[in-house]
Amino acid sequence: MTEPEPINAGRLARALTLTAYWLKTHQPDWTRSKKSVGLYSPFCFCFKARHGNLAEAHAMRRVAERTNIVMSKIDGQMVLYGWRKRFEASRRRILDQLSDMVAQIRTIKPAENVGVANAVGGPVYDCRFPDEKHLGPCATVQDLHKKLLGFDNLIARAAGELSELNEVLDFYGDYYEDPVFTHGDLSSLNILVRGDDVVGIIDWETAGWSPPYWEYTSAWFVNPCNPFWQEEVEKFLSPAPNEPRMETIRRKFFLCS
Repeated sequence: MTEPEPINAGRLARALTLTAYWLKTHQPDWTRSKKSVGLYSPFCFCFKARHGNLAEAHAMRRVAERTNIVMSKIDGQMVLYGWRKRFEASRRRILDQLSDMVAQIRTIKPAENVGVANAVGGPVYDCRFPDEKHLGPCATVQDLHKKLLGFDNLIARAAGELSELNEVLDFYGDYYEDPVFTHGDLSSLNILVRGDDVVGIIDWETAGWSPPYWEYTSAWFVNPCNPFWQEEVEKFLSPAPNEPRMETIRRKFFLCS
């Protein structure tokens, strides 16, 4: 698949961006937003620098065009800060907003003949994948499941120490729901709030069309630094109590990180 076109990337814009990035990376007292990934400038820009493709930028543009989720410079902080100190009403307000935002992005339709894919129809990125962390694109969810397991026969049966895999085979083999547009990493680090208002969702590199349960399992397997978020996931996403177990079994046998 060809690389998607850059967005607003004329010669002047490229030159200014590269110059600003060089100046930032050569100033030791300037703060990066994430180690070796992004940094902020005093001119209301956030530079995210890494090897990869432009799917994240296109995902952000698609969401900005087709929902009322604001995609601009954000004055907020990660929802993880002070979560335990919030009153229940404050938490509920935030979680209700997240639920509405997820419902909005799920209405974004793919182009014709796009199955499981990123925002531009290419491979899906997910840190839970082995090897290169990219997989697909896949014509159907069933094809994705076959790739996740590494073989085509979803009605096969395992024995002995591998018998636990039969649960996953049954789940994958009987799953025929269509993909929906998914953020893919709704952790407490990627949700920004100001007071009781959700003011932004960041890190769209994992976004694309994925199985409906994907949003739940990706959010449920939380950063080890904030395990409290597992308790909140089903309060803004449709409960999927069996899916985390299926993911746990798959990761056990297929060496995902």
